[in-house]
Amino acid sequence: MIKSKLYEATILGRKVKIGSILYSKHNGTPFRVEEIKIITINEGVFGLEETDVCFTVRNLATGKKTELTEYHMALFK
Repeated sequence: MIKSKLYEATILGRKVKIGSILYSKHNGTPFRVEEIKIITINEGVFGLEETDVCFTVRNLATGKKTELTEYHMALFK
């Protein structure tokens, strides 16, 4: 497993970079992107490779940190 940190990434067709603000579709709560990671899992025996993009956001209303996957991007405006 290889982990790499990124400064910016395209997640579900949307450019996101560290420090950008995302707003929740549900109630408009602002979240700040604090970290973007790309995780590559190699299964050497079978020759399979899987790559996932994860990002860490901080809720600006409560201060809580949450790590999300690329599929959670659909929850933001």
